[in-house]
Amino acid sequence: MATQQGGVCPFSRDKKEKGRIELQHIHSIEAALVSTNYTKIGLQGEYYPFQIGYNEYSKDYTLYILASKAEDRIDWILALRQACAINKNLKKSYHKSVWDGKKWNCCDNHYRNSLGCQTATNWDRRREPDKSRYIDKVSEEEDSVE
Repeated sequence: MATQQGGVCPFSRDKKEKGRIELQHIHSIEAALVSTNYTKIGLQGEYYPFQIGYNEYSKDYTLYILASKAEDRIDWILALRQACAINKNLKKSYHKSVWDGKKWNCCDNHYRNSLGCQTATNWDRRREPDKSRYIDKVSEEEDSVE
């Protein structure tokens, strides 16, 4: 769960609640390519992955989320971007695929903290996001991988 403020467990004064990312720490929100057989991890059907990049305690992390419908993925991405539009730490690049423990699957770079190989989407903070334009961009990217 992402949260604008707080993020501290009500039961502990000095520990962060697990499963919570403060919105101001988010630096990227993009569609992702996860090349895995979902049945291997106990999932049935088709899924639409997206990623949330964030920084915590001076270390970058990426959270991968699976939406059950393409439209749900786009709705989540656009809603989160709108909530994080004023963040000062937005990144200009990202890795479209996952780190497998040895390399980034999208570019085969072996350095975990390397700059992203893809240009991040520019969030226009002055107007509502154009959902149809985003649907076209995500569809083109997925078609180029297949």
